[in-house]
Amino acid sequence: MASFVFEEVYLPVLLAGLMILLTLAGHVWRLYGWFQVKGNYADICFNIMCPLLLALFWNYNVWIGVLSCLFMAWGDGITGIVRNVIYKRRTKGIWGNVAMFPVCAFLGYFILGYVGIVGGIFSCIVEKFEIIDDNISIPLGSAVLMTMLRLLY
Repeated sequence: MASFVFEEVYLPVLLAGLMILLTLAGHVWRLYGWFQVKGNYADICFNIMCPLLLALFWNYNVWIGVLSCLFMAWGDGITGIVRNVIYKRRTKGIWGNVAMFPVCAFLGYFILGYVGIVGGIFSCIVEKFEIIDDNISIPLGSAVLMTMLRLLY
């Protein structure tokens, strides 16, 4: 919503910084045990990537930054729901990616057209074959890919 509400990027980045501190505090003082896993700081990585991408793309094409974060938030979020329903444990399963694809494809097409669909497909592939934490690789990788495609397109 930041791109609709704010004219400048400073306040959204500041607010995101507060979110980073809150999630970090949750790990230090065990405040959010219902969603934070001991020793897993992926939630902090995601909270760092969002303002970083928003700031980087604010004056170029803010929707690339927004969409790449939505791939992580909504697309990877649906994989967690599917994982809990089908596998009943934390695991990378193909059904999570099957559910992630329509979410990312719809978001991608709605926000950036075919370039967004390619970014969504990339996100689904990266989520399945996690080499780097997907909270970093999905938003950063899809943003880079969509930027390159926009430059070519």
